[in-house]
Amino acid sequence: MIILKKSSLLIVAISLFFFLSGCGTGETVDEADQYISTIEQIDIPDDIKVIGLGEATHGNIEFQELKKDVFEVLVKNENVRVFVLEGDFGGGQQINQFILNGTGTAEEAVNTLDYSVYKTEQMIDLR
Repeated sequence: MIILKKSSLLIVAISLFFFLSGCGTGETVDEADQYISTIEQIDIPDDIKVIGLGEATHGNIEFQELKKDVFEVLVKNENVRVFVLEGDFGGGQQINQFILNGTGTAEEAVNTLDYSVYKTEQMIDLR
C-alpha cells in the first residue's frame, strides 16, 4: 500500500514537471506598440456582424472596468445595440425588462442573474 502511494505521488510529480516545463517558453513580441491601441481607437469594420469579448479572469475588477468601457465605446461609436451574456434566462429577462421598459433598477436587474461574476458595480453602471 505504501509503495502504491509513493508510486502515485511520483507519477503525479513527474507529470506536473512535464506539464509546467512548457510554461514560460514564449517569445517576446518585437515592437508590441503596433498591436496596442486605446479603447477610443476601436474601429469595427462595417461588415462585422458579431463581436466576441472574452476575459482572462472572472471577477477581476480591472477586467470588469475594461469590459464596461469597451461596451460603452461600442454603443457610442460603433452603433452596437445587442449584447449577449452567458447567464440564466430569468435573469436575462429581468435585465431586458429594465433596459426596454425601465422596470426596477439596474442593481435589482443585475442581482437577479445566477452568475455572481456579473454582480459588480461596473455591470450596474453599464446603462
